[in-house]
Amino acid sequence: MLLAVDVGNSRVKLAWFEAGRLRAHANQTAHTAPGVGLVCPSGCRLDLPAGGTAYLSSVYPPAAHAWLDHLLEQGWRVRWAGVDFPSPLPLDYDPPEALGTDRWLGALAATRLVGGPVLSVDCGTATTLNVVDAAGVFRGGAIACGLGTSRDALAKQASALPALELSLPTQALGRDTDAGLASGLILGHAALIAGLADQLRAEVGQPDCPTVATGGWSGLLAQARPGLFDQVEPDLVLWGLHQVFMEERR
Repeated sequence: MLLAVDVGNSRVKLAWFEAGRLRAHANQTAHTAPGVGLVCPSGCRLDLPAGGTAYLSSVYPPAAHAWLDHLLEQGWRVRWAGVDFPSPLPLDYDPPEALGTDRWLGALAATRLVGGPVLSVDCGTATTLNVVDAAGVFRGGAIACGLGTSRDALAKQASALPALELSLPTQALGRDTDAGLASGLILGHAALIAGLADQLRAEVGQPDCPTVATGGWSGLLAQARPGLFDQVEPDLVLWGLHQVFMEERR
């Protein structure tokens, strides 16, 4: 069995894999002690079992080191993406070690899902678009401010605007402040992704490159712009860790 741990800027996601299947998953905020407040999708509380093999990915080093120490104390054998193993994808990126492990793990899992070429999009604290070409090479992509991060920054910098609870707008034409914000933030972010995706496809000469999305905002953005993504996989990075685990066992 494998425990996959994805330590993001906002949340920590965990998944238990057995016999090639995701058997259970849980998450907690990245800003609490490891294992405290772990909840499953239905809202039930979970305790982290002791011992086994864990693969860890992180873009938030303070929380990652805390999780590493916690897992080691609980008897887990831990391998850390980017530290204990490099990307199995060839990286056309300068320098390769500067590429976030979440980006290449998501791209790796996307190639497993739909083959190459593929464009993986992670809609989290940041929104990243990541291109793998037909030869299986990670070619780079784009990094933008995430949807929730944009909302929070706007509310902070523009005191007259509220920190809106984001929900799907019914139209682009906002007839009040909240509706205008929802339109600009959600529909505008979906348009940003669509425009960048088209330009990235053109620049690498892959006009029919499918899109696989993940991240906390991917579901809302998929609803906001039907056809924006070809597939949404909430646990893409966790599946990337599982893929590395399976390949290392061969």
